[in-house]
Amino acid sequence: MKKHFALILTMILMTAALCACGFGSSDGTDSISEFTSYDLEGNEVDSSVFANADITVVNIWGTFCDPCVDEMPAMAEWDAELPDNVQIIGLVGDVFETSGAEYAAAQKIVADSGVKFTNIIAAGELAEFMNKVRMFPTTLFVDSNGKFVHDPFVGADVGGYKDVIKSLTK
Repeated sequence: MKKHFALILTMILMTAALCACGFGSSDGTDSISEFTSYDLEGNEVDSSVFANADITVVNIWGTFCDPCVDEMPAMAEWDAELPDNVQIIGLVGDVFETSGAEYAAAQKIVADSGVKFTNIIAAGELAEFMNKVRMFPTTLFVDSNGKFVHDPFVGADVGGYKDVIKSLTK
């Protein structure tokens, strides 16, 4: 019983710490700064990708994260339903180069899930950005300049992401 209580207390404290250390907090971060990286096809991608839509849903996920992988088919479905002014971009938080086992695993997860939206690896400046991410998945909502327009959403909940987008596109 004591172990169970300690586990619950630890989870509550971690969640509180994440909220306290979230994006747009005292570190002054209110956007995803300029970056250059690569997508899972090996194409160079930079921060100008946000200019393709009024709002971008940035879904930060990892190849090791079962909830991340489990929500991928629902994200793919939702992507097909989004209005033209909203896009989804995946940020694979545990892949830092365009080779290796993690890169191949990410490619397989995306292909098996039917995902068509761009998935970027955490190379270059995005590797530093990932130091701010404490839990996977974390979903961010940014404008065409990469500036945060809503609080981060921690945990896998496509329905919750949809609600955020509905509130932002009224």
